[in-house]
Amino acid sequence: MVENNIGIAITFAAYLLLTLGIGVVAYQRTNALPGYRLGGAYGVYRGQ
Repeated sequence: MVENNIGIAITFAAYLLLTLGIGVVAYQRTNALPGYRLGGAYGVYRGQ
């Protein structure tokens, strides 16, 4: 049973790191936090 828990913990940690990494990359590719929240469409709403 312990082997199962270790595998689940490793899988969860990998998933968490992957999703956080995707979030950081997506945030860095936008100009501002509202653009990140709107999926990069912030410039459209600001008239840019």
